[in-house]
Amino acid sequence: MELPRRRRVAAAGQDALRRLLSRARNPRPLSPGVALMQFSAAGILALLLLAVVGLNAVQGVAEQQAVEQTAEFAAAAANQVVKPAVTAGVLRGDPAALRRLDREVREYLLSDAVLRVKLWKAPGQIVYSDEPAYIGKAFPLSADERSTLVTGRSSGELSDLSGPDETLDRWPGVRQVVQVCAAVEGPDGKPMLLQLLVRDDDLGGVARDAARAELPAILLALIALLALQLPLALRLVRRVQQGQREREALHRHALEARDHERRRIARDLHDGVVQSLAGVSYSLSSVGTGQPDVPDDVLGVVRSAAVTTRDSAMELRTLVAELTPPTVYEVGLPRALEELVESVEATGVVRAELQVQPGFSAQPDVAALLFRAAQEALRNVIKHAQATHVLVRLECDARVVRVVVRDDGRGLSDSSTANGSGHHFGLRLLGETAREVGGTMNVTSGPAGGTTFLFELANR
Repeated sequence: MELPRRRRVAAAGQDALRRLLSRARNPRPLSPGVALMQFSAAGILALLLLAVVGLNAVQGVAEQQAVEQTAEFAAAAANQVVKPAVTAGVLRGDPAALRRLDREVREYLLSDAVLRVKLWKAPGQIVYSDEPAYIGKAFPLSADERSTLVTGRSSGELSDLSGPDETLDRWPGVRQVVQVCAAVEGPDGKPMLLQLLVRDDDLGGVARDAARAELPAILLALIALLALQLPLALRLVRRVQQGQREREALHRHALEARDHERRRIARDLHDGVVQSLAGVSYSLSSVGTGQPDVPDDVLGVVRSAAVTTRDSAMELRTLVAELTPPTVYEVGLPRALEELVESVEATGVVRAELQVQPGFSAQPDVAALLFRAAQEALRNVIKHAQATHVLVRLECDARVVRVVVRDDGRGLSDSSTANGSGHHFGLRLLGETAREVGGTMNVTSGPAGGTTFLFELANR
């Protein structure tokens, strides 16, 4: 890639980055319609989130209740099935006594839901299980199991079957069970522990059914809450719209008043001071004509004063022309900027160029602001930039219009200030105007010089 082309690509990338940073520093306010849509979407998302959270909470409560009910079942089984069948022979390990207990357990307790039954005695020995390999083995009791032995209160908890006393508890498709414990009074009067392993998916199904039963009520309450909020949001949006219309009307009146005042000042200057200065210049220029006795030193001073007066009158005429530019409302923004660029070219200070994006269009009040922005930017280029070329470009998209003024001058000396406006009074006023109407203004300089001025407004 050729070096100039690389520089153009790099400059385009830097300009895009500056534009993104400008939008980040000066976010464009959302329209009320978009704000209402976002509020509604956020409300629906919040409703769904609350529904999911509420459903999980209800399911958790239902699952806990199911565990508690299973623990109550274990307590009932301990008193009605196991306690009558536990004899002194069971404690001694008598095979006949164990077989009688096993028949009772298999007939009244074991099922598709109850997968394992174990009977413990303190301090942690299994005296009976439907899995004979467990009988006679000792394992340490958990805190909940010891608490059940001491207090007699039933308990339940989830188990992933990873304990040392669960090595033989394996069933196809079962990864987690509910372990419930209940106290049983032994034949010697000492407490024993009945432990049941219950299939978790049965309890989960109960919990899910309970949660689904509560879901319509939860959704109805949340929908009612959202329905109550929407009228308030709509009222707020309408108030915002009314405030925006009033602000735009006030700003439009202010611009019209400012333009009217500009024309009045220009008319007073042209008809008053400019004419007076022109008359003084002619009078001073006539001094010495037909008066040979006027000293040369006096004549030199008078003629210098005549030149100064004439130059001052010309500067005032230029100022009057700037105060009364082509009416944007009559000729349109592209034509008005074309005449402005031609006047800059006529100064001979800098070569100026105008580019208009195809399909560019702007509302009249927006076009007037863009013209004032370009005018102020070009004035600063002429006075301060020491540039040889300046490009003015009008751009637009679906939402915004902008004017970009880019020069190849020496850059800003005070780029660290907000928006690069520094002590330039006109730029500070433009920045305030942009903020008042919800637009952005940004002035930046590159490391190798050159300044880019961007003034962007919503094209309502």
